[in-house]
Parts: sequence; structure tokens; C-alpha cells
Amino acid sequence: MKSIKYKIIASEIKTISNIFKSNPMEVVTQMFKNLGWNLKAMTERAPAFYENLMGSEHKLLDVNVLHANQVVAAVAALNTVMFGGWGRAEGSADKQFITMVKELLDGAATHAIHESLYFMSNMFPDNFVYFIQQGEGSAEKAGSEAGAPALTFGAFYANPKTSQQIEPIILNYYKDKGNRDKTVRDSAFSGMMNRMSALGVDFNSIVLDTLENTSRAAKGQTGAMSVIHFIGGPLAVEEDYEGYGATVTVDKKVANRIPDLSPQTPLKVIVEAIQAEYPGIKTENIEIYTLEGASRVLRLGSQWNEQANLAIGRLKEGDIGPYNGLEVFTSSGTYAPNFMVGLYIAKDGEIHYLINAGYAAQAESLQGLYAAVSSGRESIMQSLLKEFPLPMEMELEILKLDPKDENFSEKLDAIIVKDIARAEEIQAKIKNVEESENMTFESYVKSRIQLVNQSGYMAGKPMGFADTLLNPEQASKTPVVAVDGFMSDDPYSNNAGVLIAQDTVVVKTRISVKDDKGAIHSTTTNFVLSPIVEEENGSPYAFSFPEAKAMPLLERFLAKGWDSKQYEFKNKHAGQIKTYLNTNLYNAISSSSDGKIILDMTKAHNVIAKRFSEKGAVEMLSMVRFMKQVGGTDMDWLIVKD
Repeated sequence: MKSIKYKIIASEIKTISNIFKSNPMEVVTQMFKNLGWNLKAMTERAPAFYENLMGSEHKLLDVNVLHANQVVAAVAALNTVMFGGWGRAEGSADKQFITMVKELLDGAATHAIHESLYFMSNMFPDNFVYFIQQGEGSAEKAGSEAGAPALTFGAFYANPKTSQQIEPIILNYYKDKGNRDKTVRDSAFSGMMNRMSALGVDFNSIVLDTLENTSRAAKGQTGAMSVIHFIGGPLAVEEDYEGYGATVTVDKKVANRIPDLSPQTPLKVIVEAIQAEYPGIKTENIEIYTLEGASRVLRLGSQWNEQANLAIGRLKEGDIGPYNGLEVFTSSGTYAPNFMVGLYIAKDGEIHYLINAGYAAQAESLQGLYAAVSSGRESIMQSLLKEFPLPMEMELEILKLDPKDENFSEKLDAIIVKDIARAEEIQAKIKNVEESENMTFESYVKSRIQLVNQSGYMAGKPMGFADTLLNPEQASKTPVVAVDGFMSDDPYSNNAGVLIAQDTVVVKTRISVKDDKGAIHSTTTNFVLSPIVEEENGSPYAFSFPEAKAMPLLERFLAKGWDSKQYEFKNKHAGQIKTYLNTNLYNAISSSSDGKIILDMTKAHNVIAKRFSEKGAVEMLSMVRFMKQVGGTDMDWLIVKD
């Protein structure tokens, strides 16, 4: 078999397409029937892992649910590599084209995850709910997945009966968030949770990044994966929030030697704790993983200087990783190195220790924390300003300020003027923020601190696992399930990406679990997809792919040609359209005061035209208008805004 380190060649695509007939996104049902819910197949693959978790009473740790969660990640990885435009931007310098490829890839991953979770939810017991509380990709960021589809705060998955019970509660949350009365707005989330609790809902949170390292996937490089974390209880995150977080991750033993570990803990203190816990380890063999690049000099320059002054190492772009001989990268991707944190045997044969520290996007910071918790490590995060205009150490101090403090202005100035060496550059950044935001820097900072606090991320305060939970006192009993679907080979572990032979595909997933008793479990699973279905007592063991429709509803009509006279509206189409708007036209929708979806047709046209064509945009939006017109009460949730 051939590991996809760069891209799949055309002949392989043709061969595999003949096997699968269509996009795997549309045959999720068959995947789950054939493998996802077969207990014998599960326990044969990792008997100790599943047997150790069979005594748990928490439904999130049910072996069927755990295995199905892995199938979700496997489907996402497969769909993205085979049908998302994998590696199409290799060698391209056209930023617009690269962005388009990234959007296609992120869309493939997003659809696969949504369709998988949707099918899976139909098998959930009553009152069992998955609720996405933090996703990535919802906000436009320079050079990244601007306009890409997203799964973010508010998306939920439950069986049909439970969905009917909780959908009005969630719609009421959005209505309260739009209320003019601040008291009502501030209590919207707690009100939603209280109503769900009264119904006896088993609430499980999801934190996900549909496609980690999107730029590398666009170029067909290593390190791309889908990251999906399931937490057995509600998080303190109260609304959709996209920002950044400072992080630090070490192993548990070292963390126990550092009182009040946080991203502001000096590296010197961490190094001393490592050497106290592991006597004899060489200073130069203690290394830090952090992001690099010219654009990050102001943000992370102080950390880099501290590392150099301590004479400890730093993983750099192109260094060879310890497990599979692949080069590590520091231009993006702070999540995967968390699984390498701690002691490891380096290429030189000596014992090294890795610290993961720096910053990442909010979802990635939170996922790094849960990756650490589920693998027996310790990670602490601290929120940063979204636009990140200042050195990280300065922002962390600024975010401790109270916007209501009458001395706020003086305290803000005192923090900024400390940095004499970079005063000119910092003032230039501040000026840029004032011009782009059309407000004073002081007003900007106050508004951002309030935004962080409103979202539940506690501005200025270090957050460990318990701090991220709505009920922190339940931390020891709250399970965490971290699942990764590997699209390409991972330099920070011994995990391969999607593997392809002439008639077989292998997709690898990793699952790490902190159970409800605090014990740690982990395993990897190879999902073998083959056109041959082996059966034992009528139970299939391998995937089988029958003919299936290949695209979302609106795209299918667009591809085949739209004829309103031949079209027959079905009530299921309403749900499919709602899903498409939420995932593919996220930046063109908003919520009304009564919880309906408002579709801005101008914004929608621009997004669709960019992905397809001007003609395609006109045709697709005419379909939506027609379906709204003929859909009756099934389409009452939609408001079309011209």
C-alpha cells in the first residue's frame, strides 16, 4: 500500500472511484451498518481498550458510541482526501486559488462529519444529545478558510423524539440572545441549560476542528487530520466565539511541581521542574514546540529569546521527528505536538523532553487542553485578543484588567509603555487597530475583554480542564473522548494517513479517553474499506458501498439541471436545505428574534458564485426561493432577505 504523503495520482482516484461508486458522505448509513455498530468487530480490533470501558455507566463511554465516534473521524478523513480536492494547490502561488481549495477541503470534511453525526444520532437513546459548543472556521481570518462551511456553536444531534423536545429550547436561546434587555441576554445560556436539565437531557459537548492544517492539506502535505472531541457534560462556553488562546502543555509529574502553571509561567521555572523530576536530563535536550515565522516575531519574540537564553532546544521547521522520519512543521498546527509532550527518545538516541507552548486559535487551544487531559498530560490555556495586535505577554497582562475600573486607562498605558524596545512597532499596531475598528484602542480593548467574558472564557484567567466546564466540581467524573482521523501522515506520532491500494483503502483513527473515574485509555484503529463484504452469522465486517447519490440536495439539482415543473417538494428537503445553509452559507445567514434563519441573498450569491459560477449562484438561489414558496409550514424557519 502507498501512504499518501503528498497527493493521490489520477489513476488511483479512478480505480478507487470505481470501487466506491460515489462520494462516501452519502453512504454513511452503510458504513455504520457494516462496521460502526458491530460489537464483535470492535472488541476484536482493540479488546483491552473496549473491555476496560465496559463497566462505565456514562452513555458517552458506551463501546458502540465510542466506536461510532471513530467512524465519524474515519469518514471525514476519507471524504476529504478522496473528494475534497486534496493537494490541488501543490506548487501554486495564487492565493485566491489556494483559498478556494482550502474551502473545498474544509467543506468535504464538514459535510462528512455532519452527515455521520446525523446518522449516528438516529440511534441515540432518548434524551442523549451531542451539542457543538466550539468549532473552528466560523469567522473569516486572513489567509485561511474565509467563507468556508462551518459546524459551530448551536448545532445539535439527537434522535427524532429528543430533537423535537429540545429544538424549541435552543431556538429560545437565540431569541433571548437577541433581546434588548441585558439581563435576558446574559441569562440565555443558563436558561437553556436549566430547561434541558428539567427534561432530563444527557448533554454531551463537542469541540471540533473539521480540518486541522488546512493549508497543508491543500498542498497535499503531512499533518492534516480531523479533530473531534466529545465531553460528557456542558462546557462553560456560552456562545459562538472565534479568537486565540495562549497555551502551555507538560506532563502531569512536571505540572505537579509547578504551582499555578499557566502560559505566563517563565520557561526557567518549567525547565527547573523538568530537571527536578527527571534528574540527569540535559538542558539542551529539553525542547519547546512553538509556532515560528516572520509574522509572529512581535507576538512570540520574547518567548523565543527566553528559550535561547536558557540554552534549551526548539523544534524548528524541517527537523526530523522521532517516530517516522518525517519533518515537523512550525508554520501551523499546535494540536498534534500535544501527544508528543514529555519524555521521548530522539533521533540521536538520547532522552529528550518536549514542552508545547505558545498560542493557537481558540478551538485548537481548547482541543489541546482536552488532548492533554485524555492522554494523561496537563495543559493550561488563557484567552487572547482576537486580532492579536500586541506581544503575547503584554496581551495576557492587559486581559487581566477590569473594564469597569476607573483607572483602566492608566493601567493600560502602564502595561504598554513597559516595552521600550518595541515601542514604535507596538504603536503602529495600535494605530492599525484604531483605524480598522474606528474606535480608540482603549475602547477596543474594553469591548474585547467583555466579548471574551461573555463567551465564557474568563479573560485574564488561566483555564484548566475544570475551568472549561459549566459544572467544574464534576471534572473528575466528566469523561473526555478525543478522536483524530488522519488524512496524511502525522510527524508527531507513528500514525499513517489514508492508505490506498488498487482495491483497498485503509483509514486510521486515534482515540484517547479519560473515563468517569479518571483513568486514561487509548488505541488506534485501522478501518479497512474493501468492495468485498465478509459475513459471519449475517454480520458484515467490512464496508460495502452501493450506488448512492453523491451531493447535497442543492448541488445535486445544480449539477443535473433544475426544472421547477418537474420538482416535487418533500418535507425532508427542508432539513437538507437548513443543513446546507448552516454549513456552506454560514457567512450569509443570521438569526431573527424568534429564532428563524435569515438568508442574505446578496452574500449568499457571492459565496456560491465564488465556489461555482455566477450562473450557478443565480440558479441555486432560485431553487431556494421556489422551495420557500412551495414548502409551506416546513419552510417557515427561513426568511429570505434581498
